[in-house]
Amino acid sequence: MKKLFIMLLGILLISTALAITQNVTVTVTGEPSIILGAEPDGDDEIDDDGLVFASLDSNFGVHCKIKWEDVWEDIEASQTQDNYTFYDDGTYEIKYRCYDSLENYLTGVDTITLFRVPPEIYIHSPEDGSLYEEEEILINISTSRTTKEIRYSDNGRPFRLLCKNCSNVTILNDFGDGHHSFVVKITDLFNRNFFEEIEFDVDSAPPRIKSISPKNGEYTNGTFTVNYDEAWVSRAILFWKYAYETDYHNVTKFDCPSGMDKTCQITKEFEGVEGIEVDFYFEIHNAQGHDRSGVNRVTIDTIIPVMEVFLPVAGPLDKKQVYFNITINEIVDLEYKDLLSPSGKWKSLCKNCEEYGNSKKKYKTFNNGPYNLLIRAKDNAENQDTEMVEIFVDSKAPQILGFTPEDGEIIPRSLFEIEYTEEEFVERIELYWKIVGNESYNNKTLNDCPTGRRQTCSTKLNLTEYNNQSIEFFFKISDIASSTASEIATVEIDNDLPQVAINSPIANKNYGDTKILLDIEIDEMVETLEYKNMKDKNPRFRRLCHNCDSYNRIKSFEEG
Repeated sequence: MKKLFIMLLGILLISTALAITQNVTVTVTGEPSIILGAEPDGDDEIDDDGLVFASLDSNFGVHCKIKWEDVWEDIEASQTQDNYTFYDDGTYEIKYRCYDSLENYLTGVDTITLFRVPPEIYIHSPEDGSLYEEEEILINISTSRTTKEIRYSDNGRPFRLLCKNCSNVTILNDFGDGHHSFVVKITDLFNRNFFEEIEFDVDSAPPRIKSISPKNGEYTNGTFTVNYDEAWVSRAILFWKYAYETDYHNVTKFDCPSGMDKTCQITKEFEGVEGIEVDFYFEIHNAQGHDRSGVNRVTIDTIIPVMEVFLPVAGPLDKKQVYFNITINEIVDLEYKDLLSPSGKWKSLCKNCEEYGNSKKKYKTFNNGPYNLLIRAKDNAENQDTEMVEIFVDSKAPQILGFTPEDGEIIPRSLFEIEYTEEEFVERIELYWKIVGNESYNNKTLNDCPTGRRQTCSTKLNLTEYNNQSIEFFFKISDIASSTASEIATVEIDNDLPQVAINSPIANKNYGDTKILLDIEIDEMVETLEYKNMKDKNPRFRRLCHNCDSYNRIKSFEEG
């Protein structure tokens, strides 16, 4: 504890007439400052985060020294030290000494261990790549130094704690049958995480065969299937013989999938034995043993059915009702699927049938759009015939909304334009025209016309040879399935420029009145007669008359 002594020193000056005094306050420390703490504490482990010497109980100019490898260095109180980073990992003794303003000091000693190299993780058990025949397996893990905690995760599940402040752990744990991805996570004293992963398998139960196919009394084309539960399949064996034989033959497969509710297929080729009966059964093996199925007797059928598809015919269809007409040379299940559909599901046409839509019209309804139909005929022995038919359903005919020029117009221009709606596919748009009275039409195909609602497409014609004549024209728009034609319109071609005579005002004449007569004559009827005063601040055309061949009126103008 600090001691404070306050002494009053009286200095007295005496004279016959005046006495003067002055007080002086001083501080005396009877004990040195006390070190409240330093980090790390003795025997701590540290990494690159640094070393802190802190908290001295003193209000005076405290300073400290640290002795590292027999060299004293000055430091400030609460300073973080990095100089130890020049040393290798290992254990070191350091000293620190802190002084107050009177050079009183206290000394402390710490033993610290530097760890910058990540700790090693050793998974002694389970062993990587091993197959265990028991569900109860020893977990044995060690690390190269003490860690804050050791945890593990199995097949992506949350990490579970094994131990705290430890460098090894041994414990029995139950693992289920199947494949295991085993991950160890350690957290060191600096809260850094490190991982190690292994894989192993557990197969503690015998296989269980759930079913085999074909079923007893059915047909086979040489394909045999077994369904089972087994976490670790070593092999599947098909045993078979002709019904008249005594001994079984066998076919072994080593790459059948492991797991619950799995299926394995083995194929045996049969030639020249149509209609012969075959007995067969399966065995599924694992490291513990095997399971055997019962015996099924089936009939060999390797003849592929022959299917003829008369409808639908490949190409565009203008109705959503798509008719089917199919015949087959034997009894089959008939189905189809659209290869452009994300689901890719088979849809039934008929079961145990020899035709569909042949004796009676039958159809399926499709939405507008393209379809790649795969049609399949499959008999009881899984023999099958398939045929692909590509169709495009477009049940909506193109719609013409309008066109220009309109019927009855006199046109000097050569631009023809159509407005339409076709949401599936514009195959082509054509313009047909002829001189009124002629029998045959000329035609031109419009290029790059867009698909969609309320679209426009246009083209230009050279109408010079049809001057002062009337022509008939119409548009025709075709999609992939149908077409629509517009009404026939008649227009008159006029390529001659109108001749204008300006009788008044007279060019370059001075007028003494702001009201001036405009007297204009045209040699033909025009749609619009306009004028523009180029001296206006913003010159623009102003209408004089509409559908006229002359103009005779007074207009007012500003001076100038």
